[in-house]
Amino acid sequence: MPPSILNHDDRRAPGSLEWLEVLEELRALHLKKTNDYGSSTSAFANVEASALCGVEPWRRALCDASDCIVRMQQYAVGSKDVDTDNALIDLANWAIICLVQLRREQAKRD
Repeated sequence: MPPSILNHDDRRAPGSLEWLEVLEELRALHLKKTNDYGSSTSAFANVEASALCGVEPWRRALCDASDCIVRMQQYAVGSKDVDTDNALIDLANWAIICLVQLRREQAKRD
């Protein structure tokens, strides 16, 4: 396993440590979800399965990211039933998954 991104000795500006801590949360959640939903051949097996229904994996990830935005919009208009940390961490992860899947698709075309 790669070393933690928090172990580097650097001269961070205020706010950088918190940002890196969130990246560490994203990394840990990705590894957990890979064990839950991935396969031995792909960390994104559950997302890539959407292709069997004619939906490109990057589009599936984009839809899931959109769901996270809707959750935050509900919070923004006063809902107290939104777990904002969960919604934003999910949004960040879905955005990364979308990027990875889109890059893979583009590489196939090149």
